Amino acid sequence: MSHGSDQFKSPEIVQLATVGTEHSDYHGHMHSTAGLRLMGKAATAAATSLLNMPMIALSTERVAFLAPVPVGHMIAFRSEVAVLGDDRFRVSVEGMTRLGNGASARCVMTGSFLLVAVDEEGRPISTPNRRLAAQVA
Repeated sequence: MSHGSDQFKSPEIVQLATVGTEHSDYHGHMHSTAGLRLMGKAATAAATSLLNMPMIALSTERVAFLAPVPVGHMIAFRSEVAVLGDDRFRVSVEGMTRLGNGASARCVMTGSFLLVAVDEEGRPISTPNRRLAAQVA
């Protein structure tokens, strides 16, 4: 999940979600919009918890849904936060699950999200890299 141009990266942060009927399409699989929403939540939560400040998504990049995920399956979202500058962060997210009895975990979705820190009024603010570097070290 690394990008060569990033200045430094956080340790991976893992969050779990269960695919419920509210996430499904008429085939009983997770709908792509639900997958995107869950990946976006994982990305925002990872950056927010690492920096201890509110973050919002500016854009998504390279989103891919690699396999259908049936209702009832648990997905582990692995997120890695990378600093791009004083005010922007890229969060790479992979969704992993076990499809079938005894199957090994496999990646079923990936995405990259560009986030920015915001103040109490929702305006973007600068976050010096030193702050994140101190927390990651």
